[in-house]
Amino acid sequence: MKRTIHAMMAAALLCSACAAAGGATLEVESEAELSVVSAYVWRGRVINDEPCFQPALRIASSNILFSAWGTWDLTDVTNSSSHSRVDLTVEASGGFGIHMFSAGLAAYIYHDAPASAQDDTFEVYLRYVADVLMLPFVEVRYDFSAYDGYYGSAGIAHSFTLRPRSDELAGVDLDMKLSVGACDRTYADRFYGLPADDLRPEFKPDKPILADLTASVWLPMTLSDNLSVIPMARFVYIIDGDVRDAWSERGLDTETWLWGVSLGVSF
Repeated sequence: MKRTIHAMMAAALLCSACAAAGGATLEVESEAELSVVSAYVWRGRVINDEPCFQPALRIASSNILFSAWGTWDLTDVTNSSSHSRVDLTVEASGGFGIHMFSAGLAAYIYHDAPASAQDDTFEVYLRYVADVLMLPFVEVRYDFSAYDGYYGSAGIAHSFTLRPRSDELAGVDLDMKLSVGACDRTYADRFYGLPADDLRPEFKPDKPILADLTASVWLPMTLSDNLSVIPMARFVYIIDGDVRDAWSERGLDTETWLWGVSLGVSF
């Protein structure tokens, strides 16, 4: 019942926003990114510590956003087919004054994985951003499929113009984002828990946890009106002490640096 109620609430919000946009003249903006990153990390967990290809496509019209993102391993690693994933998202947004709100539905599709290896998952989410210095934000997500739990994040973001673009030189910006993730006990158990092995019993967090910290820096270099190159660096850290201890005992990364570069095209 809880899954149905939350899914219906998000669907109602999305439908309301879509209806509001229906009467307006639609202007479509699209952008694509082709990224290569040194590792694939998801909510603090290192899924693959070797290079990955991660393309993305975003199409926005009025207050509606459709996006697709994928990840594919670039090296021959164990269980590679279970790492490949495509995210499909539809989001509606609106606001007043300095207050900005978004509601969305996301599907995480493990299209290459054997049927028994990885289940597709689905989430609804709400996000609030204050349009003030450091852009503070908070987001709450509910997985109404395999995890049946809540994951949320809060943080800040800021952007600096280091050099405006000119006829001779590319424009250069510095974008930064810091966020902290947390989840309820159910999500913590299913995402951050570990099965038993020959030496250790299973690990199951027995409480909601402050899960992960992520600090990201981008250096967008604008080459033209619709072309950019974006180097990126990111640090990810598992916060909860029990999770850190359990993961460390099994040789899993509890903190990691990753690097990447993207080619961005708008059209």
